[in-house]
Amino acid sequence: AEYMGTTLPLPRTHRHMDTEDAETLELAHFASINLGETSYGLGECVLIRGVSSSDLPFLGKIFDIFIDASANIAFKVRYYYRPHETLGKRLWHHSAHEVFSSNHLDCISADLVMGKAAVCTLENFDATCNEAAEGKHGFAPESVFFCRQHYDAREGIISPELEAHESMM
Repeated sequence: AEYMGTTLPLPRTHRHMDTEDAETLELAHFASINLGETSYGLGECVLIRGVSSSDLPFLGKIFDIFIDASANIAFKVRYYYRPHETLGKRLWHHSAHEVFSSNHLDCISADLVMGKAAVCTLENFDATCNEAAEGKHGFAPESVFFCRQHYDAREGIISPELEAHESMM
């Protein structure tokens, strides 16, 4: 299937309830999508353009790919937070490549996606960076991050126990 010049896999349909006006909409959902030369799939991590060009890109994990009510390609992502983006701020033991999983979900336009990224465990960080440097995954080594904690964006609390939130990674 094609959408505005983009090759798409055949969609699976899903009934979505718009909570504002309680109308039921039929939206097309996809397991993967090609944007330009890059394919994005469910469960992959992406860099998301910030508000200004000087901002670091945000980081999110794709949970849904769909055509929104305005007929635009959109992603539902779960955000990762850098330590300095949390209420607790960056501490001495946080690395520049460390991020926290979170409970912050949002729908974004595909136009905001800058490229692929990876989030792995601290134990797999070096190996993933090396593989990225060899061109094995389609993202640069500087787009590799590790996660060992969870950030509750609603409460502003960093949990030291990631295992309880591993399904969010």
